[in-house]
Amino acid sequence: MSARKCAFEAICRVIDGGAYNNIALSGLYDKYSLSNDDKSLCGNIVKGVLERKITLDWLIDELSAFPAEELDKRVLNLLRMGLYQMLFLDRIPDFAICNESAIIADSFGKKKKGFVNGVLRSACRRKKELEKKITEAPEYIKYSLTEELYSLLCLQYGNDAMKIAEGYFEKGGNALRVNPLKTNAKNLLSKLEEMGAVAEIISDRTIIVKENFGKVLHLVEEGEFYVQGISSQRAVELLGAKSGDYVIDVCACPGGKTLGAAMDMDNKGEIVAFDIHENKLPLIEKNANALGIDIVKTKKHNSKKVNEKYINKADKVICDVPCSGIGSIGKRPEIRYKSLKDINGLIETQKEILSSSVQYLKDGGRLVYSVCSINKNEGCLLVKDFLDKNEDFVLLREETVLPKSGCDGFYIAEIVRKQKC
Repeated sequence: MSARKCAFEAICRVIDGGAYNNIALSGLYDKYSLSNDDKSLCGNIVKGVLERKITLDWLIDELSAFPAEELDKRVLNLLRMGLYQMLFLDRIPDFAICNESAIIADSFGKKKKGFVNGVLRSACRRKKELEKKITEAPEYIKYSLTEELYSLLCLQYGNDAMKIAEGYFEKGGNALRVNPLKTNAKNLLSKLEEMGAVAEIISDRTIIVKENFGKVLHLVEEGEFYVQGISSQRAVELLGAKSGDYVIDVCACPGGKTLGAAMDMDNKGEIVAFDIHENKLPLIEKNANALGIDIVKTKKHNSKKVNEKYINKADKVICDVPCSGIGSIGKRPEIRYKSLKDINGLIETQKEILSSSVQYLKDGGRLVYSVCSINKNEGCLLVKDFLDKNEDFVLLREETVLPKSGCDGFYIAEIVRKQKC
């Protein structure tokens, strides 16, 4: 029961209070003193409700005499939670879902408790019908995306839009960047498995933990690995930083790409890490210290503007700009509900940062532009527009990866400054 109370409180905090999913859960786990199994159940329920909110509200409109938008927020969240467990989780009996939802609804008053109980018991009786309705629903409802976002995916990717929407639901493991300054993939894998993790070597730089990640997360403090998604690791790989390079990371926090480049450089050379948020810079320094890295210098800077001190100094530039994040919806379900205005809201900032950042390159220097977005307006179209207006730079390579199990969707471009004759 505690797991469901915890999940309900977290859902209310995230949906109605604007809290971040992971932050809300972290504090509530301590409050409810949950076991590891209950934490897993609670986390699954919360993420599932956030992922399926549009679908769930559509079903509530079908089951309730009142539209979802007119219901008391607590009642609505409890119905979402109950329906999610009933229709998308196999491990919980329907009678238990109804009974435990009614217990949580006790504090709402007799009338609202009765309403919750009535809607959920109706859903129990109509379960097969509701499951069929989901399969026949409009695709944006079936995949719980705003109509605006799904239309954008259809416009930009055609028949692949459905594949993208399905990819958002695929569950992957946790990717680790192996720190070659302290270990290697084989030795790290043995250590992880000894502690109960189920893991797999993907390459000499990457391990995926498929199960029991919580049992090994504390090892990050020993500095033998850094938790970093495959897409971020790929951007660093394409950067090709090597020993002795001078590298600038223009939007560095939380620092994963900075630290990845330092590992590739064998901790030899220099990296300058800019970020507009000065309070976040100590996190980069702390993580660098744990990894045995001492070539990173952090500096507060707004990268929409050029820092003239660094013009033409860099062999490599990391330009991982703020973005809509629609490639990472699988990990951050709240992004599903962004408006089209919000999705395209950072494009001018992205253009300014890219235009400023290329000025740090030496002749022949390389910049990697990346976004955890598959919105072409933030990716390939933006880069094409830049190159059309700046003939001193050429595109060496670009990659778009659609969301799939174990990997966020992303766009990466390698841009090179031409050598002067």
